[in-house]
Amino acid sequence: MLDCGCGTGDISIHLSQKGMLVDAIDTSLDMLMIAKEKTHNLGLSINYTAQDMRSFKSHSKYSIITCINDGVNYLTTLEDVEAFFSSSANHMEKGAFLLFDISTKLKLKSMHNQVFAEDGDDFAYIWFNEFNDRKKLLYMELTFFTQTEADIFRRSSELHVQRAHEPAELESLLQKCGFALINTYGDLSSEKPDEKSERIHFLAQKI
Repeated sequence: MLDCGCGTGDISIHLSQKGMLVDAIDTSLDMLMIAKEKTHNLGLSINYTAQDMRSFKSHSKYSIITCINDGVNYLTTLEDVEAFFSSSANHMEKGAFLLFDISTKLKLKSMHNQVFAEDGDDFAYIWFNEFNDRKKLLYMELTFFTQTEADIFRRSSELHVQRAHEPAELESLLQKCGFALINTYGDLSSEKPDEKSERIHFLAQKI
C-alpha cells in the first residue's frame, strides 16, 4: 500500500504494525526525517520518499492508497485533486481501494477568525485563521518561537492553505479518473455524513 501525505508517519507506522507492506510519500523533508527515526526506533521497515502526491512515481502497483488527515484539503484547486486521483489510478491494480478524508466546509468556516496559542518553557506558537468564502479557502498563519539558548528564541512562520471541497466535486473527479465511489462516512464513524459532519471519509475502488 501507499500512504500519501504521510507527515511524521503515524498512519504509515500503524498500518505497518498491522502487517501491511507500506510505501509512504510526503513533500516535507523535515517530517520524513521524523517519520524515518520513529520507524527505525520501532524496528519497522517503511519505504519513505519525498514526492508530490499529484505526480508521484513508483514501480509498484498498489492494492490500497491512503491520504489521511486533510491531505486532499491541501490540494487547493480541483485540477490538483484530479492530478492526485489520476496518479493514484495509474499506480493501482484493478479493484484496488483509495481511502481519503477531508475536513468539511462547515469545519473550515468554523475556524474563521479563531486564534490558537500555546506557551511552553522553550516553545510557543500563535495560530491565526481566516476563511475566504468566495474562494473556499482557509488561510492558517502560524508563528513559532523556539528557544535556541538561554533567553533567546528564534521566530519562524508558516502559511497553510486548505480548500473546502464539495463531496459532489470529488465524486465527479473520482469517476473521471476511473474510480467508483463505494461509500462515504462521517466523523470517524461508520455512519453516513450529514450537514453537521466536520469530516468525511471517502472509500473508492478502481474499476
